[in-house]
Amino acid sequence: MSSEEIDSIEKNFMLQNFTRPFKPSAYKLFNYILYVAKTTGMSGPIVISWRRLLRSLQISSAGTLSAAIQELVERQIIVYAISKKRASFSLVVPDLPNEVLTEIEELFANNGDVDRINNRSNNRSDNRSNNR
Repeated sequence: MSSEEIDSIEKNFMLQNFTRPFKPSAYKLFNYILYVAKTTGMSGPIVISWRRLLRSLQISSAGTLSAAIQELVERQIIVYAISKKRASFSLVVPDLPNEVLTEIEELFANNGDVDRINNRSNNRSDNRSNNR
């Protein structure tokens, strides 16, 4: 998988998480799969046992892991298959034009500053009203 494809996958995930946040378990699963893909340089499916996933992600129930997988599949972040108690994951490379990827990058770059300013302002207002 090329660095451009990885970059595109990450930006698509960030955009989807920004518009409708992922559940914590789905967020952890995506980042784990992405980490494995980046560190191993695998271009094909990543095969991992459920036991290893549960342990690595510190998820206590198979139902929670199943829900995380389902969420990522439904939102077209991963393709999932299972065979002989092993999960097979492939990251989906989104078909987004470069202009859209650049806009996503700019959105997050600008939004981070806006959120910090709004949070400071709201916190100050809350503090003032609580002190009176």
